[in-house]
Amino acid sequence: MRAGRGALSVGVALPPGATSLVDAIERAIRGGNDTDTVAAIAGSLAGALWGGTAVPLSWKRKTHGWPGYNANDLVREAALAARNGRTDGSGWPLEKMAQPGVRRPVTLEQHPVDPGVLLGSVATLDTLPIEVDAVVSLCRVGAEQVPTRVESIQVWLVDQPDRNANLDFTLAEAADMIAALRAEDKTVFVHRAEARSRTSAVAALYSARNLGVALDEAWAGIRNTLPDYDPKRFLRDAVARVVGNDER
Repeated sequence: MRAGRGALSVGVALPPGATSLVDAIERAIRGGNDTDTVAAIAGSLAGALWGGTAVPLSWKRKTHGWPGYNANDLVREAALAARNGRTDGSGWPLEKMAQPGVRRPVTLEQHPVDPGVLLGSVATLDTLPIEVDAVVSLCRVGAEQVPTRVESIQVWLVDQPDRNANLDFTLAEAADMIAALRAEDKTVFVHRAEARSRTSAVAALYSARNLGVALDEAWAGIRNTLPDYDPKRFLRDAVARVVGNDER
């Protein structure tokens, strides 16, 4: 979810020295003088430079637009605008259910360290346990696939090397969002299409980054929990970088 690295003029228009989208917006606000307009312009330019995945998930939880749109609605509108109003081959982002003709295994397992976190596949959304208060989706979901009774956090994380503009940041944000939801005493369901790679990576990172589990032990716990555990090497490497940075 990224518009590209932007022309030189975009970089020049941003606050000098900004190193991230968050940093750029904070600098713009601290500069004073009509900060709401200045921050809005700086945010637009920063988004074009760093991409939508550079926006913290905690900010997205509070983002809203007219008429009654939340962050997921706005992403859907942006995706349609980028495609000249057309959906992709699977009908996303307008299809009510993502890839409705594709059969997926139903997987639902309890996180090995935190019983308030459930791990599974997208098919589990059809029979989501009543105790679940929030869903963290690590893949695209249909416009009506997540039950309206629960909070829907949608993470733009692509299961291919070099397709994530802010990979380490995105993984850390996903783990931290799970922790934030749990701090609110919410039961959280974390899923990918088949609970293989991205689910494994985020679940292991949550154990290591937020629950104090050694990384090797974190991976082992998820491997023994998810029947289709198969994290891709680039995700394993990214998780290791995030944990390594935490320990510095």
